[in-house]
Amino acid sequence: MKLIQQNVLFLRRYRFISTVRAASRRKDYQNFIAIHERLFGEIHGVNQFLPWHRWFLLELENILRKVDERVSIPYWDWSLYSGSPWGQGVSMIFYH
Repeated sequence: MKLIQQNVLFLRRYRFISTVRAASRRKDYQNFIAIHERLFGEIHGVNQFLPWHRWFLLELENILRKVDERVSIPYWDWSLYSGSPWGQGVSMIFYH
């Protein structure tokens, strides 16, 4: 069972990375990245950052789904690591 779960996680990661690579050649993705670059200094650190970032990730996911509708952005449950996000080890955070 553990091997099957590892294979499923590997396939999901592979699909996600492949989709991002394919999307990076699309004009809508490139425009999206340009928005982030342009607004980086203005949006980070302001009160509207969290709702803006939630919208931003949703838009990114929508672009990725134009390439492969099976892809979603992995969810990071920050509450599990909020006290010490890097103290648990990188593998715990990204492969939990």
